[in-house]
Amino acid sequence: MKKFLKHFGYYISMILIFVLGFFASIVSYPNLPLVFLTLILTVVFYVIWGIVHHKINHDLSTKILLEYLLIGLLGISMIFFIIVGGRV
Repeated sequence: MKKFLKHFGYYISMILIFVLGFFASIVSYPNLPLVFLTLILTVVFYVIWGIVHHKINHDLSTKILLEYLLIGLLGISMIFFIIVGGRV
């Protein structure tokens, strides 16, 4: 519980990034390229914020960097295939 409270601000900011990205994609919905762009920006902010957080806590490693990048790429590819569907 102590660790959770120590990183509470980090968790709130991550939730805020995802909520803002979600609402931005809803607002831009009819324009699919704009929806995709807002979701890519959300993932980019997620990766940057994760790297900054670990850098501040002095536990940034290559493994953590790759994890954030790969999860971000997985998220972008999933979103792409959901938006595009079978129209490729």
